[in-house]
Amino acid sequence: MSLINNMLKELEKRESSSRYIPLTTLGDIQLRGKFSLLRKRMLFLSGLLLCFILITVIIFLSYKKKPPLLKQKTFNEHVLVQPVALVNEDNNTWLKPANVTGITLQVKDDITELSFLLDHAVLYRLSSDGMHNRLSLILDHAHLQSALPPVRYLHTAIQGLSAEEIHGDMRVTFTIAPDAIVKYINLNDEKNHPELVVAIASHHVTEPLISESNDFTKTPAVQTLLLQQYQDALSMVGNGYHQQAIKQLSSILKVDPRYKNARVSLVALLIDQGNTHKAIQVIDAGLNLSADYVPFFELKARVLAQQGKASEAIQLLQQVSPSLVDNPDYYALIAALYERINKNMLAVKLYKELLNVNIHNGSWWFGLGVSLDKLGYKKDAIQSYTRAVTEGHLNPASIAYLQNRLQALQEDDNAKE
Repeated sequence: MSLINNMLKELEKRESSSRYIPLTTLGDIQLRGKFSLLRKRMLFLSGLLLCFILITVIIFLSYKKKPPLLKQKTFNEHVLVQPVALVNEDNNTWLKPANVTGITLQVKDDITELSFLLDHAVLYRLSSDGMHNRLSLILDHAHLQSALPPVRYLHTAIQGLSAEEIHGDMRVTFTIAPDAIVKYINLNDEKNHPELVVAIASHHVTEPLISESNDFTKTPAVQTLLLQQYQDALSMVGNGYHQQAIKQLSSILKVDPRYKNARVSLVALLIDQGNTHKAIQVIDAGLNLSADYVPFFELKARVLAQQGKASEAIQLLQQVSPSLVDNPDYYALIAALYERINKNMLAVKLYKELLNVNIHNGSWWFGLGVSLDKLGYKKDAIQSYTRAVTEGHLNPASIAYLQNRLQALQEDDNAKE
């Protein structure tokens, strides 16, 4: 009996213990496998995402360390020139506002150079409108402090010129001849005198505005007679008979109004005699017949300068742009007029170009010294004055001024030492 009771008790224990044993089915095993695979996939994707973020950060940091470069676009994008310049904390001069202190226009053979004088270097870009005959030059953070030179399309590859300021930048727009191209654009920074030069090349040959043919037939006999009369007039001038020479030259021009040498000589005599009003009339009559004759412009500019109209004289001279090599005196007059109206940076630039043509011209060294002296470049002025004395060929007034000024500069220099 006790054995049966023991067996029954053992059976009850087994039943009670079996109630707390969890049941494990095949479905439970499959579900656990799916969760394990999902976790593995999530971990793999998380790793890939972390790697991508890490690579992106590395690329961003390496790009940020590189100095920014101005992109050079192709001509198809209508940007002709956009120079590469480093902009960083050590080189922030480019970002400072700049002043354009002068603009000059010069023709050298078939190349027209447009020069911008700056107080420091600037960032710039040159673009076209897609038609290739209209260009825009933009100077970043620049202000124009000089008048634009007058442009005459018969003499230069540039047919039109204008300037404006847009959002703190200066934009110069110029129209070029149909066959013209941009030859080069350079930013020169010589001795802290930056200069931006845009060169336009053209092979187009234009016809004179007015035909040079005479209204009458000039036979060999007439030519010989007029030449003899002209030589007689020059002899009168040499002998001091100025009034007779003026009458003789006036008679020649009545017969042949296009006799340029006779007109130039007559104007020179009238200026000598102080008859500037008549001289201007004779010059203007000549310009109506020969609109491109350089000596007429030079003579009229000298008359205007004598009348105290230096700025008008410069504007007149800038209407034509003869070769500097063939007409150095023409540009020497412009340089002297620049100095007279205190545009000394322009004068210095022009005198240096003239001295590149003839380094032994004492008058140009003297003019360079005066302009440098006014700008406060005393050591350079002393060198120029000294060179002027060495080269010579100066008038008495220039010699007296030079000696006094040179002595004063040298004494001041010695006192500082």
